[in-house]
Amino acid sequence: GDPRVGLLGSSYGGAFQVMLAAEDPRIDAIVPSITWYNLRDSFAPNTVLKKAWLIAICNKIVDEDGAELSVEMEAACTQVRVSFNRELADAPVTESLFFDNSLASYFADPGFSMPKVDALILQGVRDTLFPLNEGIQLFNQLSTGGGDVRLLAHESGHGGVRSGSGSQGPIGQAYCGKLDAITVLRRWFDEKLYRRNGVPIPRICAALDNRQSVQVESLTPATGEFSVSIPPLTTVLGSAHNNVASATGEALFISGVTVTRSNQVLLGTPVAQLLVQAGPGNLDPTPTSGLNAAAVFIGIGIEREGTVFLVDDQIQPILSTDERANGTPAPIDLVAVAEKLEAGDKVGVLLYGKHDLYENHPIGSSSTGTNWQNNVATLLGRVDLPIATMTDIITR
Repeated sequence: GDPRVGLLGSSYGGAFQVMLAAEDPRIDAIVPSITWYNLRDSFAPNTVLKKAWLIAICNKIVDEDGAELSVEMEAACTQVRVSFNRELADAPVTESLFFDNSLASYFADPGFSMPKVDALILQGVRDTLFPLNEGIQLFNQLSTGGGDVRLLAHESGHGGVRSGSGSQGPIGQAYCGKLDAITVLRRWFDEKLYRRNGVPIPRICAALDNRQSVQVESLTPATGEFSVSIPPLTTVLGSAHNNVASATGEALFISGVTVTRSNQVLLGTPVAQLLVQAGPGNLDPTPTSGLNAAAVFIGIGIEREGTVFLVDDQIQPILSTDERANGTPAPIDLVAVAEKLEAGDKVGVLLYGKHDLYENHPIGSSSTGTNWQNNVATLLGRVDLPIATMTDIITR
């Protein structure tokens, strides 16, 4: 028949919910937490393998858990753990494997319509495995079914990249201002399954830090009003511009916006339009899988009182072989962010030639990796920032 059914779980336990809800219209309420919409985008954003996470996951399920894998999954883990493989083209079996195990594969079918389901999406803005972009995509696509869909972005999630200097900072707490994710999900099920009075939940709540948050109906689009210009012949070197010794000290910081008010926030998805080319001396360790590729790794940076920090520890790669970064550059989404700005802040971009997330070492190790050590990329263009003025910033 049609029982009243709710689903909850995190990470892999979040992904099964959205795909099951796509398969079976009897699902009434779900709470997918720190999970993905498109696993290909999470594991290989812009076709660059997120090696640190991939190696860690494969090491765990193969070496620690001793899982009996499908032939395809075993081949995928073999390919991504090859030391010099660094692009999706270097591990071709992974592309369809990642995409097919995603809600995105359902929406790729022109005949698919999302069944109605009430969904409370919990996503971590500091999550370096499944970043806020994945939650935004889930929010947009699940909403097409006509259900009650909410997004609560907090400071927790999958964290920890490398032990030692330059590694990712600690993740935060699962709060969005005064809203505790655990309490909210319980009350969500009370309302949706038991028909009890629920707790007011905004359409979108975004944590700016462990205490402050904003509640909005939609996220701010990035526009040319707040933009960072990257001058011609800007060059990043894997050997010099990296996070080996410090999180931001060796990166190139290019400032673009000076904040004049204390009620402004970064909230949404920055958009880059860049021309990226392999520089003289660039060395791609796997040229047989494609053209000689170079990459720039981009994050949003803020200089505050003389110190630069990487917003939400988020980095997005763009390859010189990406068609959108050649000829007439096309917009490329960076990682979505949520951060309170202060008067006097200088907001810009941090450019790396090599970053831990994309290196051949597992999460939590002390190794710095060698995948992008000989990377040389030149670039020019601009990055538009999603900066909004908020009348009400909620503090816990």
